[in-house]
Amino acid sequence: MEYQLDLTAYRCPLPLLMIKKALATLAKGDVLWVTLAAHSSVEDIRLLCDELGYEFQSKQPVNQTDKRLVFAIFLQ
Repeated sequence: MEYQLDLTAYRCPLPLLMIKKALATLAKGDVLWVTLAAHSSVEDIRLLCDELGYEFQSKQPVNQTDKRLVFAIFLQ
C-alpha cells in the first residue's frame, strides 16, 4: 500500500518524530510518501531511514516556486 504524510506545516524535530511513528506501521512493500517544507532537515530523515533499515528515495522539489520536497520511504 501507499501512504501519504504531509508535514509541510511542521518544523524539526516534529517531522522526524512523526515519520518515525509512521514507519513503525509499514509492512514490507508499503511506501510512505512524505512532503516536507524545504527548510526541514532531510539529512536527519535520511539517517533515520538508514538506521532503521528503510530506503529513502526520490528527493525532489514539487516545483520551482513551491519549494516543498517529496520523497518515498519503504522497507528494504
